Amino acid sequence: MTFVPLEEYFNADRDRYYQNLQMGLPVNFYEGSHDPDHTLWILYFVKTMARAAIELQRKATKTALSWLEEWLETGFVDSVLTASGQ
Repeated sequence: MTFVPLEEYFNADRDRYYQNLQMGLPVNFYEGSHDPDHTLWILYFVKTMARAAIELQRKATKTALSWLEEWLETGFVDSVLTASGQ
């Protein structure tokens, strides 16, 4: 199973990333970029992190269920339970 690095979520839509990073501000520092409202960037960042977390949870659950199924089929779980006296 492959987990996608966080930067891949930002890289997937670079235009949107840079648009949110710029926060709709002028490029010139002296035209209002010196004390910006970071709300747009924070919302974008948190939404991206949430998407990444949901994807990670989905992949981890799928992998865990796959391993459990394999362990049940091979008798691994029974051997561990037997060895532990249960």
